[in-house]
Amino acid sequence: MILPENAEQNHIFEELESRLLPSQNKVWQGLKTAIYEAENDLSAADSLEELLTETKAEMNDILVESELDRMTAQMRSDVSRFGGTWEEYLKHAKKTEAELRVDWRKDAERRALTQLMLHAIAKKENIAPTEAEIDVELVRLMAHIKDADEERARAYLHQALTNEKVLAFLEKSA
Repeated sequence: MILPENAEQNHIFEELESRLLPSQNKVWQGLKTAIYEAENDLSAADSLEELLTETKAEMNDILVESELDRMTAQMRSDVSRFGGTWEEYLKHAKKTEAELRVDWRKDAERRALTQLMLHAIAKKENIAPTEAEIDVELVRLMAHIKDADEERARAYLHQALTNEKVLAFLEKSA
């Protein structure tokens, strides 16, 4: 477990640990690990946010539209998974799909830029998952989604695992 760099926080943690009963120690260790992991996630998110803020780029409409397509497909899937229909969702939201896409455009631009940045960092730093890492996750994915297209699932996992590794790299670099 990585200890926080903040000396004051370390002191507080040490003080709390000294007051614990032996039976409470295991719970505390789990909580402390969760706190450190959350801080590390925030550190990577902060690094990425800083990069996004500093980056001035005109987003290609094709990339933004592609991201909007992904966002729409994800929302459709979520609505279906919860037992609704897309039409019911649109009616409830009192919007058309086109209006939702207009509302989501800023987020889509940001997501597309984020993906471009993660890809550029991965390429520059030679960061990529191994075939073995992809294979392990592919087995898990295929177990949950029986009719998934293996080639598309593999491409998705390559991107997701690469993003995860880049965020870990940014976390270490922060």
